[in-house]
Amino acid sequence: METLIPLITLPAIAGLGFLTRKTGYIGEEAFSHLPQLMLRLCYPLLILTSLMRTDLRAILAESLVAVLGTAGLTLALYLLGKLVFRRADPARRPIYLFNLSIGNIVYVTLPVTSALFGPEGVVLTMLCTTTQDLFLWSLYHLEFRRQEGARASLLRAVANPCTAALLLGITLSLLRVPFPAWLEFASTLASLTSPLGMLFIGATLVGCNLQTIFRGPVLLTSALKVLAVPALACALFFLLTQDAGFAAIMTLYFASPCALLSAVWAKEYGRDLDMAAGSVLVSTVLFFLGVGVYALLR
Repeated sequence: METLIPLITLPAIAGLGFLTRKTGYIGEEAFSHLPQLMLRLCYPLLILTSLMRTDLRAILAESLVAVLGTAGLTLALYLLGKLVFRRADPARRPIYLFNLSIGNIVYVTLPVTSALFGPEGVVLTMLCTTTQDLFLWSLYHLEFRRQEGARASLLRAVANPCTAALLLGITLSLLRVPFPAWLEFASTLASLTSPLGMLFIGATLVGCNLQTIFRGPVLLTSALKVLAVPALACALFFLLTQDAGFAAIMTLYFASPCALLSAVWAKEYGRDLDMAAGSVLVSTVLFFLGVGVYALLR
C-alpha cells in the first residue's frame, strides 16, 4: 500500500492545480511565480537538509560501485544524448538530455525503494542522488540556460542557490556537523517542493494542447527514461557486481520518472513547457505500472 501513496497523491495535487487555474480561483500570475519560489527557496533547502541528514563518509565507504557506476552512467547518458539529439529542436533538446538520466527521486522513487528494499535501498538511493546532483546543477543546468547562438557561462550556470546549497551540504555532511533542531523549519519548507511542483504541472496543462502533449516527443522521452535506460542500468550493475538485489535497486533508481525540475526549468528558461510537463505525467504513470508489475512478480 505504501508504494501506491505517491500514485494517488501526486496526480491529485496536479488535478487540483488544473482545477484552480481553470476556474480562475487562483490567478495565472500566482502560478507564474512558482518556479522562482521553488528554485530560490524550496529546492536549495531540500538539498541542504537532505545532505545534512546523510553521513556521506559512511555511505561512500560502503559502496564505491554505486558512486562510480552512477557517475559513469550519468555522464555516458549525457554524452549520448548530446550526440543523438544534436539536431533536435533547441526548445526540446535540454529536456531530452535531462530526462535520459535525471528522475524524480526524493518524492517518488525513494518511498517505493524503501517499501520494496528497506534501509539498504534508501542508503544506495540517497548516495546516487547526491552523486547525480553534481551533474544536475552544472552540466544539465548549463544546457537549459544555453541560448541558441550564444554560449552560457559555466560559472553563471552553477552560481545559483541550489549549487551553493549542494556545496555547503556536502561540506557539512563530510564534517559530520549535526542537523540543528532550530533548522526544522527548513525541512518544512523543503517538503513543499513536490506539492508545489505538481500544482505547477497541473496549472500548466490548462494552457496546453493535450493532443500534442501525448504524442511523439513526450512518449519518446518517457519510454527512454522508464524503459530503455533502466534496462541498460540493470545490465551494467549486474555485470559489475553479480548481485541481483543491488542491480534491482539501481535499476529502480534509473527508472525514476522524469523530474518536476525539468518543467520548472523549462518555464524559467523558455523551453518547451508542454513537453516537459507531459513527460513528467506520462513517465510517472509508466513508472508506477512497472513497479506494480514488479511487486506482483517479486
